[in-house]
Amino acid sequence: MKLPNTLLKGLLAMLVAISTFAANAQTETLTDTVTFTLEQAQAYAFEHNVSIMNAALDTRITKMRTVEILSTGLPQISSKLNYQNNFKLPVNIIPAGAFGNPEDLEVRFGTSNNATLSVEVNQLILDGRYFIGLKANKAFMAVSQDQQELTEIEVREEIAKAFYGALVAEESRSILEANIKTIERLQFETSQLYEAGLTEELDVDRLTLSLNNLRSKYMEAENAAALALNVLKYQMGMSQNQPLKLTGDLNDMLIMNADTSFGEFNFENRVEYRLLKTQLKVRGYDAQQTRANYFPSLVGFFGYGFNAQREAFNFFDFNLPWFQNGYAGFQLNIPIFDSYKNGAVYQQKRLDMMKIQNNIDNFGNQATLQYRNALTDFKNASLEYQIQVGNLELAEKIFNKVTIMNKEGLSSSLELADAESSLTQTQANYTNAIYNLLVKRIAVEKALGKL
Repeated sequence: MKLPNTLLKGLLAMLVAISTFAANAQTETLTDTVTFTLEQAQAYAFEHNVSIMNAALDTRITKMRTVEILSTGLPQISSKLNYQNNFKLPVNIIPAGAFGNPEDLEVRFGTSNNATLSVEVNQLILDGRYFIGLKANKAFMAVSQDQQELTEIEVREEIAKAFYGALVAEESRSILEANIKTIERLQFETSQLYEAGLTEELDVDRLTLSLNNLRSKYMEAENAAALALNVLKYQMGMSQNQPLKLTGDLNDMLIMNADTSFGEFNFENRVEYRLLKTQLKVRGYDAQQTRANYFPSLVGFFGYGFNAQREAFNFFDFNLPWFQNGYAGFQLNIPIFDSYKNGAVYQQKRLDMMKIQNNIDNFGNQATLQYRNALTDFKNASLEYQIQVGNLELAEKIFNKVTIMNKEGLSSSLELADAESSLTQTQANYTNAIYNLLVKRIAVEKALGKL
């Protein structure tokens, strides 16, 4: 029995990553088997998948960035303690005659030990960039949240595909196991007839060949099932050493997803559209901040401190004086000319906004095409499933009838082997059709913005 080509490609593509992941996984053996439904697997991934965890961290980083922006407009208080030892005081020359002295005098001013303790407060009073930044905070958070939601949608989709793939692989293994038991019984009965001289050795050999082929396919299916389960564990962020069992039946899942009334398509429901709109708003604030560099800014400041000058290092002698000093003022910065630097940066921001607007305008067509393609693929998968349902019923009917005829001596072992081969292939086509139908349905829901 063969797995879907898309599924096999996905499994093989993940093999190298899984091998690396397993080599670095925890070495202890986990013996307690956990059982997950699809919803439980997705919930587990939301807590352990690396992409989702990083998206959540990005949201927290954005929150801290908003705090950073807000804090720039609040009082900034700093203190300073400065000590200076003038182990060699500079020489100053007093010219001859300055104070009645007949010749130049060499004098040294100052003390050997100086200390200063001060506190300074700075307060932003006026800056257009700051107030624009405050307005942009909400947009920054919206971008981060939209990106996190987009990551969650992608992980939910990947978990569903991996979950369905694991179920298909396990179903294939189970079907082959049942077929082996059936052929083993027929091979045994035919062997008994051959020993009794009621059939030819060729009939036994043909059934033995079919049995060997089924066993080979079973080994392949068993390995594929293990690989599919490991892929799912990797997507979930689960240790490769953790035994995992899936709860769910492909046919039951088809029944649960039988409703094909997907609802009305509106590309504005897509998180990608909201993300583009928010990014445009953020770029707009960014451009405004660049233009605000041309506006004046005003900062107020206040400082107060103490200083002492001593010949000896005795600053901890509080009986000796410390002298107070203080100051207050403001600084007004007025840009005059920057050789059009900010103007060029502003135009770059405006061009970026035009690019985003083009993407917004194009997204409607892009999303509509995705939806129509996904819906067409789903309809084709649904039609293929209906065909395979009929084929499976027909293949089972043929196999059962040929089996009865073979026991009655009315059909050859070649016809029985052909019927068995057709049944096995039809069963594989049937399970693959279920997988494709479920996966194509996910694609439609994603295109609608409902995943």
